[in-house]
Amino acid sequence: MLKIKSITDQTSVQPDEYARIIDRLKRTKNHSVGLDEIYSVNGHRLYRVAFCFLSWSQYRRTCRCFAAPHFHIASAFIGSKAQYEQRMYAICFAKVAETLRDALGDDLTEEQIMALTRGVLKRKRRYATDTRAQFDFNPCWDVETINEMARFRNGAASKHDLRTIESVDDINANVLRILDQVTLSCRRLTRKFVLGSRYYAGYFDSVDEIKAIDCSFKYTGSTYAFRLAMKTQARTLALHMPEVFFKKAGQKIRVRQYAGWLKNSGAHLRDLSDSTAFDQGRDIKTWNDLERHSNDWHERMRMRHRRDLVYYDYSEENEPFEFSADISAVTRVDGYEFTVLQSPDEVEKEGSEMGHCVRSYIPRIAAGDYIVYRAMSEHERATVGILLGTNVVSVDQIRGKYNSAASEALQSAANDLAREITFRICGLGTQLTQNPKSDTSLAHLAMA
Repeated sequence: MLKIKSITDQTSVQPDEYARIIDRLKRTKNHSVGLDEIYSVNGHRLYRVAFCFLSWSQYRRTCRCFAAPHFHIASAFIGSKAQYEQRMYAICFAKVAETLRDALGDDLTEEQIMALTRGVLKRKRRYATDTRAQFDFNPCWDVETINEMARFRNGAASKHDLRTIESVDDINANVLRILDQVTLSCRRLTRKFVLGSRYYAGYFDSVDEIKAIDCSFKYTGSTYAFRLAMKTQARTLALHMPEVFFKKAGQKIRVRQYAGWLKNSGAHLRDLSDSTAFDQGRDIKTWNDLERHSNDWHERMRMRHRRDLVYYDYSEENEPFEFSADISAVTRVDGYEFTVLQSPDEVEKEGSEMGHCVRSYIPRIAAGDYIVYRAMSEHERATVGILLGTNVVSVDQIRGKYNSAASEALQSAANDLAREITFRICGLGTQLTQNPKSDTSLAHLAMA
């Protein structure tokens, strides 16, 4: 797998030292296998067998970093990434089986050892730097039970569940122990999905998750909406209010907008779930009720914010902010009109209309190190935050309604606005210069 060659004259290193380093490089450890006893009470014993090996890129990097700085040795690797992984799987398979024979040879048959070895390989997960897997088991399991447990695709079962499992029937009983306690509209489909997915009960261990799966079947006809929601910021809302969420999801799926809706409205969906987190007793039946409740919650938070914000003097009198005379109230750049929000009330109104937390920047605006603009054009509206430094003016963030992303045209116009403010404050004139491409969310503009 690994062939070593020198890139310098061997006389630069002592012969015995050179041979020692070559040998050490060839023996660079790139994998490990372990077996641990994780539970042992009243005759119940549970074990965890695991393996790990370095990824192809990490293995090459490890060898080169070890050799090059001190001994000027290059390592030449024979074969491809696929060949490397295939060989490592074979090595780990052999070492896992050998470890099980040495530690539990008296308790396990050869068929059980092979089943366990195949089971741990099925659990493998690839990461950037390595590939690893683990498998928890009871030595009393027969081959059929081991094979069935190996089919589960996520994590390990709890120690309590492992102690109670003696056959395949016990596995299904544990997986369905929550499902059988919940009133469902699509019980048959939900049961089939849970068993067919081969996730252990640890994934479906709450009534909320079972109800979310059932509502996904009820309003969309499949688990597509559920599976996608669990990977996004809509997860909390889908679990807390499945009836409301999946009814809305069904409407979006029918017009093929569900995935885009989740992607573009992630912050808004998280905001809706936050507004209901501490008020589960409200009678929310429809999406309009949820939106109305969220608006009421934000209004209460706004009033409490103004009541509790005692560290600046704008909470009652609504005095306008003080800005430099070089900052214009209205600036037009590339078809966009940027209007400075000049008082706490204007900032709070902007936050209420746009559905984001710009009001939390009021103390920074009052301190003179931040400006908030309302950006308007024929087809777009957004809120722009500008950082004011000593010699640096930069775009901090640009957010549309419900914290949605802004267009590239608006990002470019906001960067030009920051450059214009920089020139004005530093007394360098008001002429705009060509704006280089910058990051979409933060464009630092340093003065020479």
